[in-house]
Amino acid sequence: ASQLEASPQPAAPAQEPERGPEPTGGAAAQETVKLTVTSAEDEDVVVRADLPATATIRDLRRRLLGTGGAERAGVTIFIYDEFFDKVDRTLGDDELVSSITGTDRQYVRLGGAPLPLTTAEAAEEAEVGADLDIVVVVDRSLGLSMPAKMPRGSTVRELRDKLSASDFTGQAGLGNWSLGLPRKDGSAPALLHDTAILSEEHAEVEVIED
Repeated sequence: ASQLEASPQPAAPAQEPERGPEPTGGAAAQETVKLTVTSAEDEDVVVRADLPATATIRDLRRRLLGTGGAERAGVTIFIYDEFFDKVDRTLGDDELVSSITGTDRQYVRLGGAPLPLTTAEAAEEAEVGADLDIVVVVDRSLGLSMPAKMPRGSTVRELRDKLSASDFTGQAGLGNWSLGLPRKDGSAPALLHDTAILSEEHAEVEVIED
C-alpha cells in the first residue's frame, strides 16, 4: 500500500496584538500642580499657584511677577529645606513644575523680587483691612438707629467718641450712656466695655442709658 505524504500546511499569519489608543498627552495637560510659594524676602507673604503639569518654572515666574517682572535679573525660584535652613535646589527656567513632587510643593520660594499677592489673596487681605459697618440702635421702641463706619481694630470707646461728637442722643458727653450687644431673646443688651475690640460680632450695637 502506498503511503500518502502529508503536504505541509502554510503557517497562519501571526496576529498583531491589539493596540490601545495612542497617548495624546491630554491627561498630563489636564493635571494641575498646586504650589505654595513663599517670599524669600518676607516669609509672611505666601501665595498659592495652580498650574498645569506641562507648565515650566518660567511660566510660574510669569504667573507670580507678570511678564516684565519674570525677566528681571537675579530672580530665582528654589526649593527650601526648612529643617536644615538652607536652599535645597534651584529650579531651572525650562524645568516642568510637575518635577516638583511631594512635600517640596509646599516649600517653593521666590528670591530676588518681592512676591505680590494674587488677585484672590489681595481681595482677602483688603476684606480683612476693610472698615466695619455698624448699626447703632438709639431707641428700639421708636425704631431709631444710625449707621457708623469704624476701622477694624477700633475699640468701643472710639465708637462712643465718634457718636458723642455727632451728639446723636442730643446729650453731649460719654458719662450718661453706654453701648451694649443686643440679645436674641430680646432682653436687656449685654454691656460692652470701652476696651472691647470691634469686629463682625458688633454689626449691631444698642445704646444703653445710664
